[in-house]
Parts: sequence; structure tokens; C-alpha cells
Amino acid sequence: MNSDINTKKYWENRFATDWEDNLGPEQSRFFATVAMDNLPSWLIQVIRSDGLTVADWGCAQGDGLNVLTNFFNPKKLTGIDFSSESIATAKTKYPELEFLDQDWLDSRDLINIKSYDFIFSSNTLEHFHNPFEILNCISEKAELGLILALPYREFNRIDEHFFTFTDKNVPVTINGFDLVWSKVVDCSILPSSMWDGDQIVLVYARKKWFDQMNLTLGNIHIESGYEIDSLSRDSVLLKHMENEFSRVLKDSLEQVAESLKQLSISKAELLEQTTKNQRLQEHNAELQNVMRQKDEAVNAIRLSTSWKLTRPLRVLARLIRNPLGFWSDARNYVAWKRLQSQNTGPVSLGGLAAITSVPGATDLSWDQFEANVLVHRDKYKGVFVQSVAIDWAVPLFQRPQHIASAMGRSGYLVIYETRSLDQDNLRGVRYMGDNVWLVNAPESANLKGVLRSIYSTAYAVVPEYGPHLLEGNAVIYEYIDHIDPAISGNTVDSLLKLKNYAFSGDADYIVASSKALVEESITAVGKDKVLFVANGVDCQHYRQDWTHIALPDKYTNFLKRYKRIVGYFGALAPWLWYEVLEELSVRMPECGFVYLGPDYFGGSERLPKADNVIWLGPINYSILPAYSQHFDVAIIPFEPGEIARTTSPLKLFEYFAMEVPVVVTSAMDECTIYPEVFSASSADEYVERIRQAFDVKDDQAYQARLRQMADENDWMARIKTLTPLFPTGSRS
Repeated sequence: MNSDINTKKYWENRFATDWEDNLGPEQSRFFATVAMDNLPSWLIQVIRSDGLTVADWGCAQGDGLNVLTNFFNPKKLTGIDFSSESIATAKTKYPELEFLDQDWLDSRDLINIKSYDFIFSSNTLEHFHNPFEILNCISEKAELGLILALPYREFNRIDEHFFTFTDKNVPVTINGFDLVWSKVVDCSILPSSMWDGDQIVLVYARKKWFDQMNLTLGNIHIESGYEIDSLSRDSVLLKHMENEFSRVLKDSLEQVAESLKQLSISKAELLEQTTKNQRLQEHNAELQNVMRQKDEAVNAIRLSTSWKLTRPLRVLARLIRNPLGFWSDARNYVAWKRLQSQNTGPVSLGGLAAITSVPGATDLSWDQFEANVLVHRDKYKGVFVQSVAIDWAVPLFQRPQHIASAMGRSGYLVIYETRSLDQDNLRGVRYMGDNVWLVNAPESANLKGVLRSIYSTAYAVVPEYGPHLLEGNAVIYEYIDHIDPAISGNTVDSLLKLKNYAFSGDADYIVASSKALVEESITAVGKDKVLFVANGVDCQHYRQDWTHIALPDKYTNFLKRYKRIVGYFGALAPWLWYEVLEELSVRMPECGFVYLGPDYFGGSERLPKADNVIWLGPINYSILPAYSQHFDVAIIPFEPGEIARTTSPLKLFEYFAMEVPVVVTSAMDECTIYPEVFSASSADEYVERIRQAFDVKDDQAYQARLRQMADENDWMARIKTLTPLFPTGSRS
């Protein structure tokens, strides 16, 4: 073993020579993903919602920190390493992130280094003979907590590892931080694993901060990895039980003391309070009189001729100040007025009228929602509940949101359940427009007489799945993807469990998004219980005028350099055919290749590193057409395999609405059924088909056919297959 392994010289040499050859970047991404996937959801939510800072100590070339951007605000992340070589590379690879060349183990420098709310360290401490002394040192820069990912029970250590972490030596307290979470992960069963053994994910937190979370034992997971828990587990749980009991007791005593204090008010004090109340009532009466006079004056102005004549100018001013907000508010106002004028009578929201015109303006409690909205459920065609699938505000606006929106526009009351694990940041109920309500409240699980949709990709539903979701409701299982580790990662077991529930009779109907999934479903449950509902498109969204949206200079300068643009939007995921993309950039240098979408598991790193390739990251769906309208040809380059064969890509129909030719992989059966779609089975064919697509991109007859296919696959047409499934008693 090399005794110089922890020196700066050693690591400078590693990063400059064989780091990439030994798959260092891939390992960094893998271990960071394992850590993030096994953290408690409440911690991820709090770090994100409270804007807490996180420093990745020992970040190497920044690949692990880039994974953290999928979970936390990138502006709150910092990569730390004492290797100048690695930090220089990290800044080049991820210029949007902050990286600092600092040696935290040099006590002379530590005083001058700023602190962070949380310190994250992945697979670094095992390189030291004295890891907990090292951890004590770096914890000085942590304000609230530590997040660690470590090789666990590594009894046959590799040469660079000097310490083995077990349940016998991992402490429950470190320098004032208490262990609040530990989870052991068997990495040998993970897809594309970079580690054949176990990893342990640990979270240590300041007691004062942790107590403020008001969590319960259900939020704490302490695992040693053995069938019989160790004494340390029991001691940690006991400690948290004592803390919780102390907190409850303290609160109870404070409430008793306050009650006694209130009872001790003298008669004189009561008389004084009564006098104050009388004065307050008189003041309120005066205030109401002033407000009434003001309202009368305002109404007089609004009824005047001058006010009516200047109304177009006021509307125009709103449009100029905020065009996107203007059209969003206008659309929701028109939809609400249409609902009010239905034959069943108006739906009155009383004091919530403002909410129905400005999505997200005010969040409600469940009681408020029930008393002001749900009470009028019989005024709608029915109630559609989208069980927890994905957050509404994820970077890719996907099938669950589209179907929910289409249902709302059709006159159904839509409840879109979220657990706010990623983007939504909601506790309660929020109006999203078009009769859609975003709900994070346990009471929604108890609704009856609704059509409830459960997605095959929704691993978070499994712990909540039970008879209460089924009784008195119609339940559909949306089978939208072949269940595969490349898509679902380590959630496959949960998804298969959910699928078995549905295929064993718990679901009233299986709604499959592709012909291959339809055939599989019919074999399992019979033809009468299976419906085919492919993905679709909101045609109106793509046919608006988007020229008013300002694009970043990076993109506009790129567009100026190339007369022909080949584009793709969607996830940069493991199932893309990256080898073909590399070939295209080399063999078609006259074309500019544009990629829009979030990075899934390091996909952006696999894109070609060429001047004619640009990746702009995830683009919000609300303005995506402003970017994609510059595509001359669009591609869906899935790698041949089961995912390609069974997937109905939503983007196909969105490309149709854009009226641009589409080139797909030949294995994509759900795309190649359209003769207007070009298909390729190799890099050679992709080059040829893209050139053929350029030849027809301006053909008016071809564009008209694409426009027609988009209309035929609009989401409003898609949901007509689902509306007969609502329970009896819902209006149709």
C-alpha cells in the first residue's frame, strides 16, 4: 500500500494521469447517486425549500456534485478538493457550479474557510487510517449536519483503502452532531454498479436544528445491515425517543402554564379588555364605513365613460409588462367563466375568487379546499384523482400532467397528488388553473366516487397502496413503460410489486400507452379490462407565437452559425443511442445539433464534444416551443432494445405539432407505424434519413399531414377513451 496516498502530490498525479482510465468520473456519479437515492425525503425537501448550502468535500472532478444538482439548488452547491488539477478540470466540465481549491486538513487555512449548512462526503474517508479524526476536522465547517456515503463491511480492502467501516466502529455522535439516519445499500444488485459490496449512507445533524423539524420516529431510519440490530441502533432510537418524549412533555407543561396564566387574569383586567373590545368594534365600524365609501367611488369611476374607453389601454399595458402571465391568466379566467355558466349552475368560491384567476397565488389547507371547492363536486362532470406519480413542476412536463390538464379543460375536477419530494414545495392545496388542484394532504387518499389513476412508474405509491384507494372508486393502472432498471434504477422491485397488484385484479382497467404493453396486459387480465391510450400533444401550446421570448445569447449565436438544425428535447438518459449521436456530429459538420432536457445519470457527459453540438439543459415546458421552433429536423435516437420497442414517446406528437420531419430508431414500433416518420437502424441510415428529412421539411403537403396527425393525437382526443370509466354517479 502506498503510504503517500493522502498527499496532494499523489492525487495531483492521479487526476493528471489515470483517473479517467480507472473510471473515476463514473464512480463519482454512481456513489453520489446511491447517496441521494437513499437519503430521507424530508432532508432533501428541507435543504431545497430552505435554500441550505451543501459543500462536497473531496469532490474530485465535480461529477458527483453534478449529480446533486438533480436534487438541490445548483447555486447552493460547492465542490471542495485540495487537488488543483481536479478543481481546474471540474471548473471546465461544469462552469455553472462553484469549485474551490482548498485543503481543509491544514489547520492554518481552516480558520479562514467559510462554513456550509451541510457537508457531503462520498467515498473519501476510507482513504485515511484515522477517518473519524478527519471527520471531526471537516465537521468544523458544518453548521447543521453531515451527509456521508462510505464503503461498508469492506473486509477485503482495495489498496487505496485503509479503514473498514462496520456497525462496531461507526459512532452515533460526532463533534456535536447526532446520527439521525443510516441506510445500508447492497450495490452488487444495482444496474451498472461500480461497487460489488455494501455502501452505508449516514446523516448526522445538530440536535437543536433537528428538533425544530418536529419529526417523529417514522422519519428516522437506523440500520446496521444485520438481521439483528446492534446495540448502537437501539441506543440511537432510545435517544430519539427520549428527545421526542422530552419535547412533548415540555410543550404540555408550557401549555398548562399558559392556561394557568390566562386563568389568573383579574376582574380589572377583564374589564379593561372589555373596554378595548368595545373601542375596537367602534373603530371597525368606522373603517367599514370608509371602505364602503371608497368602493362606491371606485364603482362610480368604473361605470364612467372614460373608464370604459381606456380599458383597451390597460389590457395592452398588462400584455406588454408580462405576456406569459397575461395569457395564462386570461385562459384560466375564460375557463372559469365557462364553468360558471354551465346549466348545472354557478360554482361559487366566495372569498377564493382571486385564486381561480391566478394559479398558485394562494395555498389552501385541505379543510379550506373541502369547504370551498370539493363541496361543489357535483357541478363538475366527475372527479379525477392522479395518484402520486411525479411532481407537477419537474423539468419534463409529462403524461400525468398533460392528462390532468386535459381532464380539467374538459370540465372535470382534477386532484393531482404530490408529496413535494422534488419540485412542488407544497403542503396543502394549490390551484394550477384549468380546474386542476395540486394536493399534498393525506385526506385526498380517502376520497370516494372518483376515477383514480395510478402510474406504473410511481414507486412512491406502493407504501400507500391499499383498500382505501380502491373501495368506492374506479381505478386505472397506467402502464406507460416497460419496467426496466435503465428507467427505474433501484425502484424496480417496488414497481413490480405495484404492477402485480394491478394485474392481479386490484385495478378496474389497465391503460397501456403502446401496442406491446397492450398485448402484455391482455394476456394478464383479458381484453375487456385493457384500453390503449397512446401519448399525445397539446397542439395549441405549440402553435402559439413564441417570437416574443428572448433566447440566451449562447443559443442565438449557435443558430446563426448553422443553416440546418437537428434537434432533440427530452431526457438525456441511458436509453439514448450515444454512439450514433457521436457519428452524426462528425459526419454532418454542416448541421447544428441541439439538445434540450435534463441530465439523467450523466447523459450530458456522453453527448459529443464538438463545436456543432450544444446542450442547453432543461427548458421549462411553458417556453419550450420558443426553443424548439428553430428545429428543421427532429430526432428520437433511442438505442435498440426493449425500451425502444415498447415506448410511445410523447415528443413524437409534439414534433408533429411543430410540423418538422422526425427521424427515429427503427426499433421504435410506436413511431414507425406512421409512414411519414423516417426510421434508421444504424449511423449510416441516420445520416441518410436526416438528409431525406431536410428535403421535405418545407413541403406544404407534408407539413399539412403532420399537422393533421398532431390534431388526431391531441390530449383532448386522448381522454375521450378515459371518460366512460368514471364511477356511476359522475356526470358525463
